[in-house]
Amino acid sequence: LRTKGMELGNFERVDFALNQGDLLGNTFEIIVRDIKSVVLHTSSEGQVLEEFADCQPSQIEDRVKCLRRTGFVNMYGEQRLGIAGDEKTVGVRPFDIGRAMLQNDFTTAIDLLMRGRIKGRGDEFAESEEIRKARALWKETGGSDPSAVLKAIPRGFLDRERSVLKGLKRYGEPLAAIRCLHHGIRMFWINAYQSHVW
Repeated sequence: LRTKGMELGNFERVDFALNQGDLLGNTFEIIVRDIKSVVLHTSSEGQVLEEFADCQPSQIEDRVKCLRRTGFVNMYGEQRLGIAGDEKTVGVRPFDIGRAMLQNDFTTAIDLLMRGRIKGRGDEFAESEEIRKARALWKETGGSDPSAVLKAIPRGFLDRERSVLKGLKRYGEPLAAIRCLHHGIRMFWINAYQSHVW
């Protein structure tokens, strides 16, 4: 990791399991180079134009003083919220599932899980054609045939979806099917919605 500019340290063994929220904190050192500022000017036609200009040291010092004085708003990114975009472009995002769960709409939560992601970065499909066909089968059957969808999913893929489909097959009830997933996975979706609201 050192060759990539990362370093890990201060490890110790403990005789208990670490859970979410047990972390004491993260420390990051961020190096920012080639900082630009936005300069506004008006064209001869009266249109306001933006252009980048090199930052002066005094501008940078002012920003650093402001950050020290007031801090900054924490931001959640793609790890928790998924790639930005509407459902037609990128597909279902984790917080969509969390929202449905908080509304006690487990049928919708399962439907969102089964619809999945569509695109990743660069407009490429996020999943293989085989997986997309299994998801399409879910949509075509309206979720009424979990056994057929389960058979269509390639082995070794979509563990969450497989667990829920097995739960639907076994219990026939959405809440019981969702409960077939590990508690941490269910909480991830709810935490993703909390982060989205934040």
